[in-house]
Amino acid sequence: MATEIRKVWTAAEIAELTRTAVEDVVAEVEARRLRGFRIGSELRVTDQALQAFMDGGPASEAGGGVPASPPPIPPAPPAAMQLTAAWAPRPKFTYLWPDGKTRESYEEAYEADVTLPSGQQHFVIGYTNRKSAGMNRRRVIVFLGRVPQIVPVVEFSGANDFATSKRVASVIKDAGNKHVRSQADLPVEYQGFPTVIYSDVVVGPYAARSMAVLAQDDDRDLMLRHAIVRAKAKGMIHG
Repeated sequence: MATEIRKVWTAAEIAELTRTAVEDVVAEVEARRLRGFRIGSELRVTDQALQAFMDGGPASEAGGGVPASPPPIPPAPPAAMQLTAAWAPRPKFTYLWPDGKTRESYEEAYEADVTLPSGQQHFVIGYTNRKSAGMNRRRVIVFLGRVPQIVPVVEFSGANDFATSKRVASVIKDAGNKHVRSQADLPVEYQGFPTVIYSDVVVGPYAARSMAVLAQDDDRDLMLRHAIVRAKAKGMIHG
């Protein structure tokens, strides 16, 4: 008997259809309220399962796929990853990128001193907008150091639905500076971080299909934690 081929939806497509966030769609699948399946790290939902969910009926369907397994409860993050900082607004500033040509202005900016096991470090977060992945997006950079002696550590780009969600995403890299492609390969330092596939929220040309930290654009503590992990991996800070 031939198997019926059914239309499938990505989490991003469902989020766009229902005007919700991608992570909310993923949460419904992981809670088994919306029936879905995974191919590698990719989440998919059949048209029938989505319709049943939207109708408020049972999540199961005849011949449906196996529901996504609920994720294991991650261990508590290291104490350093629970840190917060006393962010203070600072005057706008500009930064000339290493190519010697690109000069960015950050009209909104914040700074804070952060005490780490290796000593005190100073971080600056700058906000701007720039065209990326096919559209003008919110852009947030976390710098190490004091203006003007600063070094960029991580950057976040606004999601396609940024106007309503205020979400930004930043690609996760491993110790070798390579993009992390799946949840299974996520470095232990990122346990407990909210993550997503970057191109599921930053949808457009050249958007990486890589794991990313997902944050509200005013969640500077989460951005800081991401920056600390990367700064340690790059040898910028120790301990």
